[in-house]
Amino acid sequence: MNTYEIVVSGRVQGVGYRIYAMQIATEVGVTGTVRNLTNGDVKLIVQADDAQLEVLQHRLQQPAHRFMRVDKLTIRPISLDKNYSDFQIVY
Repeated sequence: MNTYEIVVSGRVQGVGYRIYAMQIATEVGVTGTVRNLTNGDVKLIVQADDAQLEVLQHRLQQPAHRFMRVDKLTIRPISLDKNYSDFQIVY
């Protein structure tokens, strides 16, 4: 299990993207958090294996409805001394 930071850019705030991301993460079985950033992006911190990360990445790029738009998705591995037990929205 590895930890990743995923930053999603596009029209992802004010359109339900954090809830959408949480639903996907829960379905895929990853743990972590999702939050809005002040620049309009959304950031996820996820703990996932390689297969889960691949599915998550693909699904996060597919908008749930026409008001969402993902322009860019950036993933990078990070070090974190915390293990998440579930997936939560951070406000």
